[in-house]
Amino acid sequence: MSAAATTEHGLSDEMLAAFVDGKLSETERAAVIKHLASCDECRVNASYASEIADMLEVEIPQAAGNVAQFPVRKNRWMWIAGSAAAAALIAAMLVGPMRDSVFDEPGIPKLVKASESLTERKLDGRLMGGFSYKVRARTFRGEDGTSIEPDELPLLQAFGEISNAAKPDLHARAAGLLLTGQRTEAVKAFREALAKGAGDRTVVENDLGVALLASGADADLKEAFEIFERAWARAKTPETAWNRAYALQRLYRDKEAIAAWNDYLKLDPSSQWAKEATEQRDRLQADLQQP
Repeated sequence: MSAAATTEHGLSDEMLAAFVDGKLSETERAAVIKHLASCDECRVNASYASEIADMLEVEIPQAAGNVAQFPVRKNRWMWIAGSAAAAALIAAMLVGPMRDSVFDEPGIPKLVKASESLTERKLDGRLMGGFSYKVRARTFRGEDGTSIEPDELPLLQAFGEISNAAKPDLHARAAGLLLTGQRTEAVKAFREALAKGAGDRTVVENDLGVALLASGADADLKEAFEIFERAWARAKTPETAWNRAYALQRLYRDKEAIAAWNDYLKLDPSSQWAKEATEQRDRLQADLQQP
């Protein structure tokens, strides 16, 4: 950054404005992110609710349990790189000292509540904890490198609160990483949670499997299926049934996947999840019938 970019107190107003408006070069933008990650004063200034509201052009939720509906303005978001560092930065901004929490629940319930604002889901698999149905995103937004969308702000705040807790919930932190698009880091965090005995082992293993299922690598898909097969043997829940069916489908074991989707539909015959499961099964059956 040039000398004019900073003052004795940190980033200048001009540099912050250029950063927000997307007028910096890639090198300058990376330098600002690096500075914000290490400068408490600038990060606190950036966290003021009024400044964030102006920056995002959305209404910030004020009361507990009141999650704002964010209008989609993608052009205002392209200045944020969807990397792990940028997601952590935004999470830190949203849990600054001037920002009160709107999520009173601990750990996974906090993420479940925050996820209600999402319009789509990015994962094929289902995490444990009671996450509500969201339609699967039709366009692939990539892994560990997408822009942040307005409807993800409550989720980023919840993730930030979990990560910045005095004693972070390792399982919830791993799930937060996955839900905010940081799959590679999430896999590592789930393995750490398992190694340290954090949370119910069956639940944490299932969620690790969901993170592995999001990978295109054969080894990850095979490990995910092995996890879901063990989980299905221990507990025949809608989540384990769903994940097992999806893993078989991703492994191109179509006949077994059809049977697994039928197993799911025996447990859940009428929900929105069931409608999608039926569509997946019927598509596989149609493909098998083609000459």
